[in-house]
Amino acid sequence: MRSASGHEKKFSLSSRRPSTSSTSQSSLRGIHINISSDPFQHRIPPYIQRLWEESKLRKHLSVWKRRLIKRYHQSGWLETILLATLVISSCLFLLIHVGFFSTEKYQEHYNEILEEVDLLDKVYPDEGRALTTTIILLNHEKELDEKVKPILVELCQYDMFSNYIVWNDNPNLKINIDMIHTNNCTPNKLSVINAPAKMGSSARYHACRLSKTPYCYFQDIPRKDLKLRSTYANFLKSPHLIHGQSSSHAALIDSQWRYCFTNKDLELHTCYIDLESGTFVAKAAVTSFVDHYDKNAVVDQYADMYFVMFMNQIPYQLEGTGNYTKQLTKEEIEQMDLGLIVLYNDLEEEEGVAPIDPHLEVEFDRNARSPCKDDRCLFLTNKKILPDIELFSYTPSVDVDISREMHDDFFSKHYHQYKYANAVDKSDQTSWKSIQNIHAGDYIGLDLLMPMRTSLKYRFLVRHPYGYRTNLVIEMSYDGLNWFKLQSSRSFSCQYIEMNEDLQLLECEFIVTDTGYRYIRLKSLKDLDFGFDVYDLSFSAKVKKDAQGQFLDLAFDKDGVAFVEDDLF
Repeated sequence: MRSASGHEKKFSLSSRRPSTSSTSQSSLRGIHINISSDPFQHRIPPYIQRLWEESKLRKHLSVWKRRLIKRYHQSGWLETILLATLVISSCLFLLIHVGFFSTEKYQEHYNEILEEVDLLDKVYPDEGRALTTTIILLNHEKELDEKVKPILVELCQYDMFSNYIVWNDNPNLKINIDMIHTNNCTPNKLSVINAPAKMGSSARYHACRLSKTPYCYFQDIPRKDLKLRSTYANFLKSPHLIHGQSSSHAALIDSQWRYCFTNKDLELHTCYIDLESGTFVAKAAVTSFVDHYDKNAVVDQYADMYFVMFMNQIPYQLEGTGNYTKQLTKEEIEQMDLGLIVLYNDLEEEEGVAPIDPHLEVEFDRNARSPCKDDRCLFLTNKKILPDIELFSYTPSVDVDISREMHDDFFSKHYHQYKYANAVDKSDQTSWKSIQNIHAGDYIGLDLLMPMRTSLKYRFLVRHPYGYRTNLVIEMSYDGLNWFKLQSSRSFSCQYIEMNEDLQLLECEFIVTDTGYRYIRLKSLKDLDFGFDVYDLSFSAKVKKDAQGQFLDLAFDKDGVAFVEDDLF
């Protein structure tokens, strides 16, 4: 049995009274405690200790231990050197093999057992859920498969729509819900209206008036490029404005420049927008239009022209990436002319039913330019690619055709060079270029569509000198109106990357751990002698997860592994 002395606890207490002679020197009393204890005795159960003490393995190991010690004392200096060399070589071999001296080997081995997780996967904005009714116009039976069903397949995946109305504008055709049903649409959200007489584009406004939601969405043309979450999030910020995403870059030019009309003296500000390509409107505005419909002698077939003119507003249209651009017919331009004349006269005489609402300034800056390719954000910048529409003043003596020619002659640059979407298209081969140089206060940024609940890693790729990085500040906002400076970032690294022999780009990455904000921007602090040339502005929340389900930090890289708390995400 093992000697009990190894577990013996010895206490020595002493309390000595000082002698009379020493009292004057010290009045202190001392307590001395000596404790001797085995720190492992409470970790190893007694029965295991007993088995170990009585085992034959322990006896054999003790014999070998004594022999090795004896042999070690008898060995010469040559044997000692050989033994040391053998031990050191073995250690080096093991260290190199597992990769402690090769970060890449170790990292490759570690990454094999890690799973990448996107913390934003299936996380979408939930504001405005089920507050919109979709209106689709049907004119011919063949459009059921060519138009109606493809549109419903795309729209039924979104939760902002409460129901879907298909207005059959062909009196000779009768349709039912079974004829428009698609697999991903809930049947109780679908409804069909078979019109007794042909009503043209005015039918969409009557259908919207019948809806039970505060907003309506018009679309008659199937589109694969629509980014509805981004467009809808922007619409909810100022729902009194008509909102849409252009079907092409050329269509954006039409709605924000070529077919825009202003007169500052009369507060006339209106632009044409292709409603059937996908447009959000407020039901209140539609109801007001329909209530005064007959008084304005609006032609049913061209009701869209009168609606956008009578709204007396500049529609908020985001840039699209498609190829379709609606070409206005001669009759449509004539009706646009008539609508403009009615609006002009009513504003001049300060009576009549047009405009539906007076021209309103937007509380938010019109700085959202294009949806991101993944429909998770909006590209923000205060830099415009089009001139001010107030450069030309409208009067009835200048018809739409002449106004369009004036606009084209004034601004005939190559529009394709300045596409906002190129900055957020997930491609490092395309870029958005600003027409003017960067001035103090200019910025690029992102609207994340909803308050962020997790840390994010940002990246921007620009064709700028390094001086751009040293003269910008990162700002964030909860509401898009009030901005505050990001106090610190866990990491902010920049480097130049070679795209080809003639192109060198500045790539910067940084991490923001703050949560609750929705908007972020990079604001320049001083004037620069070059313009924006942005190849990428993006964010991500991808992290690694080990076999135990523990998330790793966003900053996980080849330099090491940093764990984060699960409740941060």
